[in-house]
Amino acid sequence: ETTEQIFHRGLDLAVFPDLPEAGAGAPRSDVIGALELGATPLAPETALTGLRDCWRLPRFSSLEHLAEYLFEKGRDLREGGLLAELRARADWTWSGVAGAASEQRRAFRRAVLGRLEARG
Repeated sequence: ETTEQIFHRGLDLAVFPDLPEAGAGAPRSDVIGALELGATPLAPETALTGLRDCWRLPRFSSLEHLAEYLFEKGRDLREGGLLAELRARADWTWSGVAGAASEQRRAFRRAVLGRLEARG
């Protein structure tokens, strides 16, 4: 069995389904992956576990609100400057996520080094 891999090039917008069972406390890796690829993720609030403090894109209380946003803003996304604004917000979100992850790694390193030094 061969695992299929999908590579996105020039992806502008990524829309994520509502998966409440995935919100068990860890960030959704597919949302983070979209940010890392340079896509602009649009997702309901349930997909933002662990990302809420850094999230600078629109928040949707349900999948229905996300669908309504896409329907109402479709022309602005295609012809107006909304996609550029969302792209800037995605970059801002990604820098926040990357900064938070970096700070967590530094804190972990300090904790480990502190315990090693305490052991002598």
